[in-house]
Amino acid sequence: MHLYGQCCDLTAVKAVCDKHQVWLIEDAAQAIGAEWEGKRAGSVGDFGCFSFFPSKNLGGAGDGGMIVTRSAEHADRLRLLREHGARPKYYHSIVGTNSRLDALQAAILRVKLRHLDRWSESARQERRPLRPAVRRLAHRTAALAIRARATSTTST
Repeated sequence: MHLYGQCCDLTAVKAVCDKHQVWLIEDAAQAIGAEWEGKRAGSVGDFGCFSFFPSKNLGGAGDGGMIVTRSAEHADRLRLLREHGARPKYYHSIVGTNSRLDALQAAILRVKLRHLDRWSESARQERRPLRPAVRRLAHRTAALAIRARATSTTST
């Protein structure tokens, strides 16, 4: 849902979800740290999903991820699912999975998390000089696409 470090229009998406009474599940894997109207990506919906794959902004040393929610009921269900559906231990009331983040990954991410905002701001500053060129390229690409579309509709 969020992409390239930017949040989608959460006001519009939330309105659709509310209207149809469906959960808003934010995929914030590509926008960790981004904000929408003062709220961080992954914190607006019923659930926020994050990836800690090594190439992400907050990457671990291997695969990993996190789901967040403000609902105690949803959090309890997620904990049950991540422990093979076992509660108490060795009694499986539902089919779950083994999806716990190991201690080494958690330690690495905990250290890196302290630096995330600074790293993100630094990356924004480094990209700032590229913005005018990217805008020109986007306008040229759009103009070419419009011309190509106009040519293909007039030639048929």
